[in-house]
Amino acid sequence: MDFYQRFKTQAEILQQNKWYMSDQLVKDKIKALEYIGLHGQPTDVPHLMRYVSDTKNKAIRSAAAQTIATLLDDQTKPVDWLRLYHGCHFSYEFDAKQSLHKLTGFPADQAAHLFGLMTLHRDGFIREAALQRLKQCQSDNALPYILMRLNDWVPQVQKIARDMFLQCLPALSLQQLTRRHDLFAWLARSTRHDLTHVTQQVTAHMGRTEHRGALLDILIAGPYHERLFCLKHMPQNINRLSELIGVALQDPAPEIRQWGARKLPQDALFVPRIKKLLKDKATRVRIAALRRIPENHWPDYTDVLKLAVFDGCRSIRESARFALKHIGVFADNNDLAALYRQRLHSEQPITVGIIAGLGETGTIDDSKLLTGYLSDSRSKIRAAALLALQQINATGMEARLINGLKDVGKVRKLCSAILIEHPPKDLDALIAVSEQGSSGSRKEAFKVLHSLGGLEALKYILIFILDEDPDLADFAAVYYDHWFEKFGTMPWFIHNKETWQEVMDVWDKLNHKIPDYHPGMDRLLRSLG
Repeated sequence: MDFYQRFKTQAEILQQNKWYMSDQLVKDKIKALEYIGLHGQPTDVPHLMRYVSDTKNKAIRSAAAQTIATLLDDQTKPVDWLRLYHGCHFSYEFDAKQSLHKLTGFPADQAAHLFGLMTLHRDGFIREAALQRLKQCQSDNALPYILMRLNDWVPQVQKIARDMFLQCLPALSLQQLTRRHDLFAWLARSTRHDLTHVTQQVTAHMGRTEHRGALLDILIAGPYHERLFCLKHMPQNINRLSELIGVALQDPAPEIRQWGARKLPQDALFVPRIKKLLKDKATRVRIAALRRIPENHWPDYTDVLKLAVFDGCRSIRESARFALKHIGVFADNNDLAALYRQRLHSEQPITVGIIAGLGETGTIDDSKLLTGYLSDSRSKIRAAALLALQQINATGMEARLINGLKDVGKVRKLCSAILIEHPPKDLDALIAVSEQGSSGSRKEAFKVLHSLGGLEALKYILIFILDEDPDLADFAAVYYDHWFEKFGTMPWFIHNKETWQEVMDVWDKLNHKIPDYHPGMDRLLRSLG
């Protein structure tokens, strides 16, 4: 909601401009500003700037400055600096050039906010002058405004901001930097200036010995974005890096563990940590751990790489197999397939990665071994076995896949995806599944029938719209709209006369049930005859 809608009464009082301002009106304006300070948001401050610089009444100017400081310093209302950055460019309706000199005389913390807000002005000369004034404030509140100007499109303004930041950086605490993680992330995405030198200085500053304790505290109990910021900017040569990384590897957030794996030092704990990370639930963490193993040291980590070939992620399995073949542990896929067969015949638990690995490296001779897992009680194992059989080109796959449509969600979705990519020849069996079975199985069978395209797809769409199950009818109606959007504007398309007649029979039934169901479709179908 707009500022003037939320604070309609207060805005009306503040906008009263009289040549003589009574004491009562001054008091009312101060109360209005105090009310906005209590109930407003940080993004409201651009609307208050004019009352700091335009009015001649010192009490009102002081109250407005205090309200701005209150909104921006309130810990219960975190400031979205980027939203403020984009909102301020179009909010100043006063003569800023004449207003800058009126912002003097306020306490340093308030002045830092006032001059900082002026650095967000659209005029580059005003931003430059405001930055020069901001430099004299000596307040911690200046940091976010300096960071925002590091991305300024005027080179002179950007240079002043860069020099100011590098000058104040040595005095900044770790907490002051991490609280501005959103601005640093924004600057990292910028392509306007090369900020590599600034980033390097921040990284070097965080690696100072006196920051080690604060860094450990943030990694243990800090907010998520601050923990991530610390990891991204943590130098590799920092003292007690192994201890800090150990904390990150225990973090509940996968992205934190991922960054911890990327910075994992190659010390005595490297191998056990890599082995533990390769069992992490998050795929991104396992990938980062595998990539952390240096290529020139692959022979030293053969045992670790052998564990990775059984991973549930295909990318990890392929990377591990490549590394093992590169260092000569395995000659080709036949040797790797033997490893997977050996694991399947062992008494160790069967995982998706083992079955999938055999499908990627095995031959059609492995069909019998893989077929046995189609009756496994775990749906993920059955799905992996079906995919593996498809990959080795096992015989009778079409019947297996159509029968798999009757299985639970994960399996039937895999079967429908494969059947869509490889259209089945036995449509009668597929139609039988679409007519009988659970709602989920019928939907997946319908997706395969719909993939046939053209009038064949429309025929099954109309059949499902006529279905007694309202859920299936609504499901098909969505595909009906998509079909008409694609073919409805075509003057003609290739079709079979027999299929057209079948579609017309179903279409007549639908129009009998729902008269004038879709005149546009009716005209299209009859024109095809």
